Amino acid sequence: MLKAIYTDIDQFSNDEIKSLLPHISEERRLFALQIKNSKRFAECVVSEALARVALSLASGIPAGDFVFGRGEKGKPFQTTVPGLFFNISHSNGLCLCAVSDSDVGADIEKSGRIKLKRAKAFLSERELAEYEKAVCDGDRALLATKFWCRKESYLKLLGTGFDRKPAEIDTVSLDEAVFDEGVINSDFWYCICRKNLNLGLDKPDQIAQSRPTLNLIKTQDIVVSLKKC
Repeated sequence: MLKAIYTDIDQFSNDEIKSLLPHISEERRLFALQIKNSKRFAECVVSEALARVALSLASGIPAGDFVFGRGEKGKPFQTTVPGLFFNISHSNGLCLCAVSDSDVGADIEKSGRIKLKRAKAFLSERELAEYEKAVCDGDRALLATKFWCRKESYLKLLGTGFDRKPAEIDTVSLDEAVFDEGVINSDFWYCICRKNLNLGLDKPDQIAQSRPTLNLIKTQDIVVSLKKC
């Protein structure tokens, strides 16, 4: 099972964001209240709110019932429903949450945010070969974003943070991972990474790994879902 939802943080009013504060974890709320930058404050609050809604949709458990924790490197997890995993990411106003019955990592980036002159520094040899085949800067920008998202989501799956140079991660031939990826809102790229359950099996199709359903969750739906708790 793999489900993913996203929302547009910029569509939340200040009052709507503040109304979510009583419905997120105390640790997250106290952390958010220390943030002076209004955009980062909104990202902090909405990202947990979205995660709660996503977990609720996947499990049928009320959004407010989930208890969150964080791993040694900061990866979030929930302890309410055994065997249910999630990961969140936000970029330039969009926030994405993926929920799965196996461990998962997610990343979203706005295409073009990564400067082309930086791309070659984090691409593996095989990724660079694909990148250099691109015929225009627009295609190269999309490929740079795609490969960066793959690396981020893979490391978020592992929960290690950047424990190695990005160029050392070759996502073109990374057999141990499965990437579900694509475009959102025409200029954002998302990537959801899970372990390859077929690795080492004689028949590659022996285990069917479901593709994600990716849905937009409107501002009001998040606010209403959490206020029910």
